[in-house]
Amino acid sequence: QSFRRGVRSMQILSRREVTGMVPYREASEIPAFAVMDYVEGPDLTNAVKAHQVTSWGQKLRISADLAKIIRGAHMLPERVLHRDIRPSNIMLKDFYVRPDEWEVVVLDFDLSWHKDASEKSVMAPGASNGYLAPEQVRRGKGESTRSAAVDSFGLGMTLYFLYSGNEPVFSEHQHNGWTERIKKSVCVHKCDEWVSLPFRLSRLIDSSTKDMQSSRWSLAQIEGELVRLRDAFESPGTVSSAELLAEEIIARSDVSTGYEWDPDTLSARVMLLSGVMIEVAANESRRKVGMLVKWSRRGEEDWRRVSKWLPSACERALAALKKAGWVIETSSCGAQQVAMSATVSVDDLDLARIMSLADAVSKVAGNLRFS
Repeated sequence: QSFRRGVRSMQILSRREVTGMVPYREASEIPAFAVMDYVEGPDLTNAVKAHQVTSWGQKLRISADLAKIIRGAHMLPERVLHRDIRPSNIMLKDFYVRPDEWEVVVLDFDLSWHKDASEKSVMAPGASNGYLAPEQVRRGKGESTRSAAVDSFGLGMTLYFLYSGNEPVFSEHQHNGWTERIKKSVCVHKCDEWVSLPFRLSRLIDSSTKDMQSSRWSLAQIEGELVRLRDAFESPGTVSSAELLAEEIIARSDVSTGYEWDPDTLSARVMLLSGVMIEVAANESRRKVGMLVKWSRRGEEDWRRVSKWLPSACERALAALKKAGWVIETSSCGAQQVAMSATVSVDDLDLARIMSLADAVSKVAGNLRFS
């Protein structure tokens, strides 16, 4: 039944000429066989394990192309879901013979589903792996194996393998510390071209591998984010998204190791040991990035030293912001608290300006480090 449905899925994809899918040329049930084009090149499992895919450029290209291929099948009138996305079912066509023009292709549709398919899925004993969505091996209320979120999960786990080199084990997304493990294994690889890229990728993987089907990112969200990150990597000086720029500014500062990103407010926030809060936030409608600095006396400070030193520290912090191009909106430096805010337009922000703005954030933090 899986074979029959897989053949029909491939026939649909061939007829619709979906780029990136390996089509069946012929298929027969008696005897059971399928004929498809020979793919010259490694599958993604072997390519990663053999360290043939190591650069950020290669990985981002594979990620964005893969998301586009899967979503392209979803967008057909027949709505073809792959439901077995994993590295061994992804190949890099002509990787060896055309090193600059290889293509990402997807194959193996035995677990696929398409509109009006009536056959039931068949899962062989021991077939469970870290790439299968949890609803494929359980039946939860309000969950369906005929949801595009199944492929979101498989893609998320495939990206985890691609960027970390680690094979996910079955139900690993339910283990304690899964979110932190993603971040640690992905962010250990630094990206000089776009520093915040590993942090954003780790959140994308986490959002794609949620246990609850309804909580996962859609393929549209995943593809959109991957395209934005690929573009930022290739042309960092042309990024115009306030959200991307806000996080990049703090990621390039000296407080980058401690910030937390809030997707609801599109802001990165860090709390210094002194109690000083620094926030860099995006305002897409105004096309601005804003910075906010706050501090209130906690009663633990050596007040005589702090009150004498605080005014000059605030002056130095404001001077650093102005010099870098931040426009000061408000500024208050009193005996009990400090509050200052500044903004910058995202228009015409090149890489040099981004680095200058980030350096100013570092100087603000440096001037207000006290206890």
